[in-house]
Amino acid sequence: MRNIRLRISALFLVLVLSLLMFSGCFRIPEYKGPNPELCSVAWANLVDVRGYCSDGELSGPPTIEILQTDTYGRVLFSYSEEYYYSEKKGVYLLVMQGCDESNASYYPDDCYYHVSADVVDYKCVYDTDIIETLKLINDWEKPMDTSKCESTAIVTRKPEGDIKNAESDSYLEEIVERYYKRTDKYVDPRNISFVRLSRFVMKDDYGREMYIVYTNFEEYGNKVEIYYSYKFLMVFTPDGNCHEESVTLMNDPNNAQNDVKQIKEMCGWNTPID
Repeated sequence: MRNIRLRISALFLVLVLSLLMFSGCFRIPEYKGPNPELCSVAWANLVDVRGYCSDGELSGPPTIEILQTDTYGRVLFSYSEEYYYSEKKGVYLLVMQGCDESNASYYPDDCYYHVSADVVDYKCVYDTDIIETLKLINDWEKPMDTSKCESTAIVTRKPEGDIKNAESDSYLEEIVERYYKRTDKYVDPRNISFVRLSRFVMKDDYGREMYIVYTNFEEYGNKVEIYYSYKFLMVFTPDGNCHEESVTLMNDPNNAQNDVKQIKEMCGWNTPID
């Protein structure tokens, strides 16, 4: 009888652990490293990131490395969600302007650049010209200009959004299809598109939320099927709506500075909502 109970208990434990793994509880680990302020700056600015490294079922925190500091408290650092598997690695270089116990500051849309770094003996080697350019536009070794800064709360997990429509595949499909029709993508009636997933990017002071939306598009013509993957930026108002002027197709999701600036201008980012 006792053996049967032990077996039932063991089976129950396995089922609970399996459910937790499939629900994602083990897939989004909390950052417990020494630099949560740097992670927070990265998550507040980078569009196409998840907040963690992943290799199948194995997950871990992103890799953070401080590269340089200046006399005014700025930090030049690297952020990556890729493991060292090859001679190249996708890395973001960022500059944090400063921080206190609860917030970290940065120059919005100008504080990062994505590079494909060479990996030598498990260390990344960066293009010095890119580093110098990034330092220049972030006023390296100059007194801090707070008028250029935005700040973000220091957190240990990438924030999530609150607007449910941004997670609704059917609503996102409507938005994407309207975009495709405006840009004459539906030349052949058999052409179809579908949404794979959406991910929260950032939120403004008036409740707008920006999301990156991953889509696939299948084009039929001349007896050939062509598959494309497109990524969109979409801004939702607090009532859950996404208007036509709040959608843009991304050119380079890794270096999305211009796309982010454009959509912010189009939707009136950080201004009162009528």
